[in-house]
Amino acid sequence: MRLFLAGVCAAAASAGLTPPVRSAQGRRLTSGKSVAGSFELGAVHAVHLKADEAVHVRHEVVPRDPSSRRLTPGDIAFGTRRDVVRSFMALNVAILPDVYSWSEEFLEPIIQAGDSLYGPNIASPEEELRIELELYNGIIQDLEEASDEYGDVHALGLDVRASEGSGVHAMEFYKEGFGTVVVFRGSYSGGDYDQFAVWTSDWIMTRMAAQLKYQWINRAGLEWTDEMAAREDMHVDVLVRAAFSAGAWMNGGAFLDGMVNASVAHEELDAAEVARTGYWELTKTIADSVRESVSANARTPLYITGHSQGGARASLVSMYFEKRYNESIETITFSGIGTSCLSRGSSGFGGTYHTDLTADVDPFIHHPQITDYSHVLDALGFMDYDAGSHCTFGTSDAQTSAAARWCANMFGYSGAHLFTAGSLPNTGTIETSFERCRYFTHVWQGMIHALANDNYLFEDGTTDGGCSPAGPISREDPQSLCNTGSGLWEVDGCNDQLSCETCSVSSTADLVGFQCFWCASSLSCHARGITWLSGCDSGYIGGNTTQCEAGAADRFDFDGIDAAILSGAPQWASLGGAVVVAGALLLAQLLPAAL
Repeated sequence: MRLFLAGVCAAAASAGLTPPVRSAQGRRLTSGKSVAGSFELGAVHAVHLKADEAVHVRHEVVPRDPSSRRLTPGDIAFGTRRDVVRSFMALNVAILPDVYSWSEEFLEPIIQAGDSLYGPNIASPEEELRIELELYNGIIQDLEEASDEYGDVHALGLDVRASEGSGVHAMEFYKEGFGTVVVFRGSYSGGDYDQFAVWTSDWIMTRMAAQLKYQWINRAGLEWTDEMAAREDMHVDVLVRAAFSAGAWMNGGAFLDGMVNASVAHEELDAAEVARTGYWELTKTIADSVRESVSANARTPLYITGHSQGGARASLVSMYFEKRYNESIETITFSGIGTSCLSRGSSGFGGTYHTDLTADVDPFIHHPQITDYSHVLDALGFMDYDAGSHCTFGTSDAQTSAAARWCANMFGYSGAHLFTAGSLPNTGTIETSFERCRYFTHVWQGMIHALANDNYLFEDGTTDGGCSPAGPISREDPQSLCNTGSGLWEVDGCNDQLSCETCSVSSTADLVGFQCFWCASSLSCHARGITWLSGCDSGYIGGNTTQCEAGAADRFDFDGIDAAILSGAPQWASLGGAVVVAGALLLAQLLPAAL
């Protein structure tokens, strides 16, 4: 994932953006085939960049044979909620302009182990790619060959295919008797990855290591191994964090700076506001256009979906419709990046990035119309916190799954290690481990395969790992669940842990090395000295920690958090405090020997 180091993402491609966005109706395109689940492609949206403006174009797609609009048996609605979820995921595949294939070197060990997504009988990478292409073409039913919308749109310069381009892309799909589904494409272009850096860099620096550990231990119920603990001991990775920080600043910063510089020519635009929103203004333009077209054609209801970064866009649009228009639009996302923290203002690197979207969305309330589906071991699907409900799948066979076998090689590394892997010397193995985990848990091939498993996804749309509200996180955020922007120095190995189980197998950074303890009163994890100073019951008895009680509350227990705040339990979360106390304890241990 060489996303953030200099020269990896084409941030310069975004420099030509000059708001405001001009909307226009494009050519009427024709299609002769339906898409997954009997959906017809209704429109293609793209906000693309010209030298002097950003232009949003909506190309309406009409059927070659008008009689195809007639209802057929079974076309009124889906049989089960599970059918809806699977069809929506297929639409997220149909919006992709091509198939991303893995290299032979990447796939060979997976195939030799019998762990190919397409079964243990796959004999070669070439065979897997052939099946993958058949799956892709089956989903879109040869849409590209049967109609001219892909070719037309590309000819109009809308960057639908150009991975080096910039802009926001979405498609409308329509199913008679069901409604219109707008699909926001996930990360594909250089501009998309620059936006990703703006949204997630602070989370990667300060929250991702703890997020991964909680996924493995609490969500998947797996054992934290000695190998993972050894990787985790690399907490003092200042050089890696510095490299990551520099790369994110160069790429994400250039992306935002280009937008700001371009906006100066337009007096009606607030350059500071543009700097905070990134692609958000472009996304809103598409959202409003979809809403207007659906209302004009009486094609109700409207649904929203997206995968990965497209899932974050979909959730934000749903939140936007709710706040601006008081409309609750059902939204189903897949491995979507969470929006609870980034939309309230994720202050990356001490405030360099501040994507405050609260004028348009409300991240401080629960949004029940939004549901995200993520594999329990997907590192990207659990970034940030979802604004609505989260359905986790892949837990029923986590102990024996291929995903766990291959993802085990990745867990324990920090976010900075993972996202600089392949760009720093001697990190190729980390990069490959990260990619192989995503092969099973995040990319569209893995998602399609997992959601086709009836043991993961049930008829009513729930999952083996359960569906539950993901928040909300209050404006005050007493547990510091969202980013604080302290960048290089926030994590000490204890204070970011999210549960008693993860805390009990953690220690402070290598520099100090003290055991961590869980404070049940404040639902927080701290080094021993901090727990003494705060007066919490750390479970320290005769040099041993007590076992975590079954069902013990973690930092997502919002009732427990409220109780802790009301009781006035201290919230010790700074590395500085931990280091001072730990340093004093270390000195106390060393002095007798010196004397």
